[in-house]
Amino acid sequence: DELAVRSLVKPGLTGYHQVYGRSSIPFARRVALDVRYVRERSFGTDLHVVLLTVPAVLTGRGAM
Repeated sequence: DELAVRSLVKPGLTGYHQVYGRSSIPFARRVALDVRYVRERSFGTDLHVVLLTVPAVLTGRGAM
């Protein structure tokens, strides 16, 4: 079950759903992106997400 997979890692400061749409995407898509992160997690993935977070925050893309 996706929610069980999602709970395998502690919440962090950022993630795929924050950089790929934030509040503009439906909950089911957010869960799917979190599950994708759990399955792909690595130092490289974390670095990639952090680098994508900067422009997402600066442009406000997807924020309410």
